[in-house]
Amino acid sequence: MALRNKGEVPFPQMGEGRFLCFNLSDIAELEQVYGIGEYLATIDANLIEGSGSTTLKCLEIGLKERKDGKRVRVKFDVDDIDFPLTESHSLIMDALCLAIGNMDYAETKAEIERRNKEVSEAAQKLSEEIKEGEEDPLSVSEAPSATKQ
Repeated sequence: MALRNKGEVPFPQMGEGRFLCFNLSDIAELEQVYGIGEYLATIDANLIEGSGSTTLKCLEIGLKERKDGKRVRVKFDVDDIDFPLTESHSLIMDALCLAIGNMDYAETKAEIERRNKEVSEAAQKLSEEIKEGEEDPLSVSEAPSATKQ
Protein backbone atom coordinates (compact mmCIF):
# COMPACT_ATOMS: atom_id res chain seq x y z
CA MET A 1 0.00 0.00 0.00
CA ALA A 2 1.49 3.34 -1.04
CA LEU A 3 1.41 6.24 1.38
CA ARG A 4 -1.08 8.92 0.49
CA ASN A 5 0.87 11.71 -1.19
CA LYS A 6 4.01 9.76 -0.29
CA GLY A 7 3.44 10.84 3.30
CA GLU A 8 4.34 14.41 2.41
CA VAL A 9 2.45 17.21 4.13
CA PRO A 10 3.00 20.59 2.46
CA PHE A 11 4.51 23.17 4.81
CA PRO A 12 4.69 26.41 2.82
CA GLN A 13 5.20 28.45 6.01
CA MET A 14 8.83 27.27 5.85
CA GLY A 15 9.30 28.03 2.16
CA GLU A 16 8.04 27.11 -1.27
CA GLY A 17 8.20 23.40 -2.08
CA ARG A 18 8.93 22.40 1.50
CA PHE A 19 7.01 19.66 3.23
CA LEU A 20 6.99 17.50 6.34
CA CYS A 21 7.73 13.83 5.89
CA PHE A 22 9.09 11.20 8.27
CA ASN A 23 10.82 8.02 7.10
CA LEU A 24 11.87 5.05 9.21
CA SER A 25 15.19 6.55 10.29
CA ASP A 26 13.39 9.79 11.21
CA ILE A 27 10.96 7.83 13.39
CA ALA A 28 13.88 6.01 15.03
CA GLU A 29 15.50 9.36 15.75
CA LEU A 30 12.32 10.64 17.39
CA GLU A 31 12.09 7.44 19.46
CA GLN A 32 15.58 8.12 20.77
CA VAL A 33 14.56 11.59 21.89
CA TYR A 34 11.01 10.96 23.17
CA GLY A 35 10.99 7.25 24.03
CA ILE A 36 10.06 4.10 22.18
CA GLY A 37 6.33 3.51 22.32
CA GLU A 38 5.71 6.93 23.86
CA TYR A 39 7.09 9.32 21.29
CA LEU A 40 3.87 10.00 19.39
CA ALA A 41 1.81 10.85 22.49
CA THR A 42 4.67 12.88 23.97
CA ILE A 43 5.18 14.87 20.79
CA ASP A 44 1.43 15.46 20.50
CA ALA A 45 1.14 16.68 24.09
CA ASN A 46 4.23 18.88 23.79
CA LEU A 47 3.04 20.46 20.55
CA ILE A 48 -0.40 21.15 22.03
CA GLU A 49 1.38 23.02 24.81
CA GLY A 50 3.38 25.00 22.23
CA SER A 51 6.75 23.44 23.03
CA GLY A 52 9.47 25.26 21.10
CA SER A 53 12.02 22.47 21.56
CA THR A 54 9.63 19.79 20.29
CA THR A 55 8.58 21.94 17.33
CA LEU A 56 12.22 22.60 16.43
CA LYS A 57 13.19 18.93 16.78
CA CYS A 58 10.32 17.78 14.57
CA LEU A 59 11.13 20.43 11.98
CA GLU A 60 14.84 19.57 12.06
CA ILE A 61 14.02 15.92 11.40
CA GLY A 62 10.91 16.10 9.23
CA LEU A 63 11.17 19.26 7.14
CA LYS A 64 12.22 18.27 3.64
CA GLU A 65 12.41 19.45 0.06
CA ARG A 66 13.31 17.73 -3.18
CA LYS A 67 16.78 18.01 -4.69
CA ASP A 68 17.62 15.97 -7.76
CA GLY A 69 14.41 14.01 -7.21
CA LYS A 70 15.33 12.98 -3.66
CA ARG A 71 13.93 14.11 -0.35
CA VAL A 72 16.53 15.97 1.68
CA ARG A 73 16.33 17.60 5.07
CA VAL A 74 16.10 21.35 5.05
CA LYS A 75 18.48 23.35 7.19
CA PHE A 76 16.76 26.48 8.40
CA ASP A 77 17.39 29.43 10.63
CA VAL A 78 15.18 29.63 13.71
CA ASP A 79 14.55 33.26 12.79
CA ASP A 80 12.78 31.96 9.64
CA ILE A 81 9.97 30.69 11.83
CA ASP A 82 7.45 33.51 11.77
CA PHE A 83 4.27 31.61 12.50
CA PRO A 84 2.64 30.57 15.78
CA LEU A 85 4.13 27.30 17.04
CA THR A 86 0.67 25.81 17.48
CA GLU A 87 0.10 26.28 13.73
CA SER A 88 2.63 23.52 13.08
CA HIS A 89 0.98 21.01 15.47
CA SER A 90 -1.53 19.40 13.11
CA LEU A 91 0.92 19.46 10.18
CA ILE A 92 3.62 17.66 12.16
CA MET A 93 1.13 15.17 13.57
CA ASP A 94 -0.38 14.55 10.11
CA ALA A 95 3.09 13.75 8.73
CA LEU A 96 3.93 11.45 11.65
CA CYS A 97 0.60 9.63 11.48
CA LEU A 98 0.88 9.19 7.71
CA ALA A 99 4.34 7.68 8.17
CA ILE A 100 3.18 5.30 10.88
CA GLY A 101 -0.28 4.22 9.77
CA ASN A 102 -1.13 5.89 6.46
CA MET A 103 -3.84 7.94 8.21
CA ASP A 104 -3.81 11.62 9.02
CA TYR A 105 -3.92 12.92 12.58
CA ALA A 106 -7.72 13.16 12.79
CA GLU A 107 -8.18 9.66 11.37
CA THR A 108 -5.54 8.29 13.75
CA LYS A 109 -7.22 9.87 16.78
CA ALA A 110 -10.59 8.45 15.68
CA GLU A 111 -9.04 4.99 15.22
CA ILE A 112 -7.43 5.14 18.67
CA GLU A 113 -10.76 6.16 20.22
CA ARG A 114 -12.53 3.32 18.38
CA ARG A 115 -9.98 0.77 19.60
CA ASN A 116 -10.09 2.10 23.16
CA LYS A 117 -13.88 1.80 23.12
CA GLU A 118 -13.64 -1.80 21.87
CA VAL A 119 -11.15 -2.70 24.59
CA SER A 120 -13.27 -1.01 27.25
CA GLU A 121 -16.40 -2.83 26.09
CA ALA A 122 -14.58 -6.17 25.99
CA ALA A 123 -13.20 -5.58 29.51
CA GLN A 124 -16.65 -4.67 30.78
CA LYS A 125 -18.16 -7.79 29.21
CA LEU A 126 -15.44 -10.00 30.68
CA SER A 127 -15.93 -8.42 34.10
CA GLU A 128 -19.66 -9.12 33.93
CA GLU A 129 -19.05 -12.74 32.85
CA ILE A 130 -16.66 -13.24 35.75
CA LYS A 131 -19.18 -11.81 38.21
CA GLU A 132 -21.93 -14.08 36.85
CA GLY A 133 -19.73 -17.16 37.16
CA GLU A 134 -18.44 -16.48 40.67
CA GLU A 135 -19.52 -18.80 43.44
CA ASP A 136 -20.73 -17.30 46.69
CA PRO A 137 -17.53 -17.49 48.79
CA LEU A 138 -19.60 -17.78 51.99
CA SER A 139 -21.68 -20.70 50.80
CA VAL A 140 -21.58 -23.47 53.42
CA SER A 141 -22.44 -26.23 50.97
CA GLU A 142 -19.32 -25.49 48.94
CA ALA A 143 -16.99 -25.17 51.94
CA PRO A 144 -14.49 -28.02 52.49
CA SER A 145 -15.29 -30.41 55.33
CA ALA A 146 -13.47 -29.70 58.58
CA THR A 147 -13.48 -33.40 59.61
CA LYS A 148 -10.82 -35.90 58.59
CA GLN A 149 -11.88 -39.09 56.89
